[in-house]
Amino acid sequence: MKKFLSVVLISSSLLICHGCVNVTYEGYIDIDVPADVVFSVLENYEEYPDFISEFHSETKIISDVKTGIGVIIDNRYIWRGHTITSKFTVSDYAQNHFIVLKNLSQGGYSEMIVEDMGSGKTKYKLKNELRIPKGMQQELFAAFDRELLLVKRECEKKRMMH
Repeated sequence: MKKFLSVVLISSSLLICHGCVNVTYEGYIDIDVPADVVFSVLENYEEYPDFISEFHSETKIISDVKTGIGVIIDNRYIWRGHTITSKFTVSDYAQNHFIVLKNLSQGGYSEMIVEDMGSGKTKYKLKNELRIPKGMQQELFAAFDRELLLVKRECEKKRMMH
C-alpha cells in the first residue's frame, strides 16, 4: 500500500487548497526478492530517508506502538523548496501482505501491497490518494514511479546482505 508519502502542499497545516484536485496514483513493480523481505523494508519506516529521501528527509515513529495498526509516524521532507511536515498512522495492516498509511495532516492515504508471486518473487503495489494543486500530477506521479524503483533497489540490496 502506498508508501508514505504522498503529500504535496505548500503549508504544514491541513490542506485547504483552492484549485486543487483529488488524484489517485497506482503503480507496481516486480521484485526478485521474497515477500517477507519486501514487507520488512516497507515496514521499517525510520529507514525511508536512507533510500526514499525525495519524500522522507526525516522519519520518526512517535507512538509506543512500533509495528502494525496504531503506529504513528512523523515525516518531513522538502518539495519545491517547501518543508512539508506530515503525521501518518497505520490504519490497516496484515503482516507480509499490506500496510495502509493514513495522512493525519493533509488527508489522503497510501497503500503498500506485497503480493507473493512464488519462487522468491514479489509484486509490490503502491496506491496513493491525495489532493494536489492542479498541474502537479505528472511531476508527482513520476516521483512515485521513482519511489517504486528505489524500494526495489533497497529490497535487492537487503537480499544481497543475507
